[in-house]
Amino acid sequence: WGTGYLGYFLRHGRRGQAFTPLVYNIHNLSYSQPLDMHAFYQLTGETNPWIYSWKGMEFYGHIDPHKTAFIYFDRIVTVSPNYAEEILLQHFPDGRPNLYAGILRENRAKLSGILNGIPEWYSVDHFHQKGVLPESYNAEALEGKRACRRHLQEVAGIEPNEESMILTSTGRWAEQKGTNAILQTLSDLLRHMDLQFVTVGSEAKGEGYRQGFLRLKEKYPGRVSVLDFGTSVRPGLSGERLESLALAGADAMLMPSRFEPCGLGQMYSLRHGTPVIANRTGGLADTIQEGVTGFLMNNVTRASLWRTIRDAYRIFKKNPAKWREMVAAALRQDFSWTSAAREYIGLYQETAEFWSKQ
Repeated sequence: WGTGYLGYFLRHGRRGQAFTPLVYNIHNLSYSQPLDMHAFYQLTGETNPWIYSWKGMEFYGHIDPHKTAFIYFDRIVTVSPNYAEEILLQHFPDGRPNLYAGILRENRAKLSGILNGIPEWYSVDHFHQKGVLPESYNAEALEGKRACRRHLQEVAGIEPNEESMILTSTGRWAEQKGTNAILQTLSDLLRHMDLQFVTVGSEAKGEGYRQGFLRLKEKYPGRVSVLDFGTSVRPGLSGERLESLALAGADAMLMPSRFEPCGLGQMYSLRHGTPVIANRTGGLADTIQEGVTGFLMNNVTRASLWRTIRDAYRIFKKNPAKWREMVAAALRQDFSWTSAAREYIGLYQETAEFWSKQ
């Protein structure tokens, strides 16, 4: 967010370079640190009253880096097309008011979204070659996924049940990620459905989600496993390697984020052939196809998550052929940086060409 002020310095400041092409990339609009107006004056010596007015860079009593960028930058790009639409709305998907909606609508012609990618090397084969996964598999040969399933059960310390549906969640345990909804829903689900659950994550100090999962593990021994990203379950098995095993061994991944500008977890999951159960928001809506590579809910509540997991569970149990089709479809998805890089190059060239003609 701090780069947003560059628009002022390059376009309006005393050393301005009026014809420098500028593109502002937003990962998450929720993060910024506005400057007190007097602090801005002390830093810049700026005396132009327009700067300090609502028509200029003033934003709720401060000088805001996002607003500054929206005024001065030539193009604004977010990390997914759907997120570019969401930040034009009066409220964010999780219900918070969007104070930037008005200024973004005024600059809508500048705004677009380019979906993030994941590295091309990130694959089932890569983690098999590294010794993380016991077997490899692909869309045409799925047998190896069952071996990964058995290995996950062994490593995670859950029952070697061939029939249970294994759900996983990976990443930060946080309200934004819908962790509280997962905790609230799982106890009922485990009581009524033949499920196992493996979570691999980490949390900020004091949030208490780990303890919630550990209580769930005590209540359902042999069916719930709680693993930490930073701890090796076995030598060399932590971090992204542990996450890979969880995704390869699970049948479905839970990602009920309340908002998700792009999200990488769902791409990692699909690269492992694991359908995703997610909220229809941000990049999740751009990357998950309903009934093809996953299941989408329209908001994050205990009831909506329960229904969506139930729908996935019914297909997994009663229509295994359909489930195999979804696994294969997930493995065929391409989220490499190749196409995103082309879009960024096109965006930069277009912006540079605009200024070359001025």
